Amino acid sequence: MNQLNAAKKPRKEGQRSLAGSCSRQQSVVDSKPDRRLADDNNATNDSIHDYIPQYLRRFVAPYHGDFCFTPIFDARLISSLMAEGFLPIATEGFLLPKLHEERCVIRLDQEALHTSKSTRKKAKRYQLTVNTSFRRVVEACRQQHGETCWLYEPLVQAFETIHSNVSNAANVYNARTHQVEPCPVRLYSIEVWNEQRELVAGELGYTVGSMYTSLTGFRFEDGAGSVQLAALGHLLIANGFTVWDLGMDMAYKQHLGTSLIKRADFVRLVHRLRHEFGHNFLPLNNGDPYDCRSLIDSTKTKRST
Repeated sequence: MNQLNAAKKPRKEGQRSLAGSCSRQQSVVDSKPDRRLADDNNATNDSIHDYIPQYLRRFVAPYHGDFCFTPIFDARLISSLMAEGFLPIATEGFLLPKLHEERCVIRLDQEALHTSKSTRKKAKRYQLTVNTSFRRVVEACRQQHGETCWLYEPLVQAFETIHSNVSNAANVYNARTHQVEPCPVRLYSIEVWNEQRELVAGELGYTVGSMYTSLTGFRFEDGAGSVQLAALGHLLIANGFTVWDLGMDMAYKQHLGTSLIKRADFVRLVHRLRHEFGHNFLPLNNGDPYDCRSLIDSTKTKRST
C-alpha cells in the first residue's frame, strides 16, 4: 500500500502529491553518485534498505553504509525523510539521506543536558534569535566548513521552502493506529549575536514531534559556539522538547550529556515521539532576542565544572 496516499484528502488547487512533485523518480535507479563520497568504514550488515519505508522506496534507494541516495530535492520528500529519522545531507546532484548506525542524542526529559560554569559565565555577552537570518546562517556554515560543506544549493532551496512554510507537514504511517497521519516538520535557523550585533554562531535544525535535530552549524568567536548550544538546549527544554538529536557522535557533543542509541532503537524513538508527544515548535522572536544567560538559567539541568 502506498502509505503516503492511502488517506487522500481534497487538495487545494496547485497542491501536489509527493508522487506528482517528484517527477524525476525514474532516475533513482538509473544513476548513482560516486561511492567514495559516502564511504563508511563502520558499516554493518544491518541493511539500510530495511529502514526505508515502503512508501518512499519509489523515490529513494539504498546506497552505501549508512546512506541512501536520490536525485530528487523536493521539499515534501525531504520532510518525509526527516519524519522517518533520516538526516538529509547532499553531494553535487544527489540527496544522501543518512541514518546512522548509532545516533547521538540528549534526553532532555531526563535532565541530561550539561552546561559548564564557564559557558554560563560567557553567555551574558550574547543574545539568541530564531528564524531571523536563514540565508546568513547558510552562508556562515559554508564559510566555516569550506569544501566539506554539504549545503548544495538545491538542498538549501528545499530547506528554505520548509523553513518558510509554517504549516509544512509530512504524511506518515502510524503503525499503532494503522492510519496515515500528518506530521508537522519545521526547519529553523538559530542565530547568536555578540554585543556588537555581529552574527558569531548559529545552526540549522528541524523539529519532528517533540524532537529537535541539529543539522549543521558554525562559530566565528571563541566561546560563542558553546553558548549557542547551551542556550538552544535550554530553549528546547523550556518549550517541551524531550529529545535533542545531534547526529554523529563527536567529542564536543559528549560534553553536553549525549548518549548513543542504535539505529533500530532511534527509529522506534522517532516514531513514538512524532505520534505520542505532540508537535512542539520553537517560538519566534518577533524582534526581541533571547538573552543567552537568562535562557540557561531558566531551566533546571545538570551543571558541570
